[in-house]
Amino acid sequence: MLSQVLSVCALVVLGSAAALGGSIDGKWVADPNETVKSLIFVFKLNDGVLTGTATAGSLGAVNLSNGKVEGDQISFEVTRSVLMTKVTTKYTGTIAGDVINLRGSNLRGSMDLVIRKK
Repeated sequence: MLSQVLSVCALVVLGSAAALGGSIDGKWVADPNETVKSLIFVFKLNDGVLTGTATAGSLGAVNLSNGKVEGDQISFEVTRSVLMTKVTTKYTGTIAGDVINLRGSNLRGSMDLVIRKK
């Protein structure tokens, strides 16, 4: 009986992950604010591993690193060269349908973003 309950729970979790995987893949655009004028993420989720790119205005696209999705939680890093110095921004957030609330943090501070699927 317990093994049947665990099997059903595992199927529910796997079904939720599959549904989430289908919904996170694609282009996400940050709502503009005082700090961010143009920020676009392209995500691809495969077995909980998040890959993709981040494009910030005219700076061009860079690859995401250390990306993962666990349930409704997302995290990844973006490293850019800024004035000949590498700056890594660590993003963490919560997925809610076609909206992700993100917090980006680096040595310069932190910022909150809302990104929406396009």
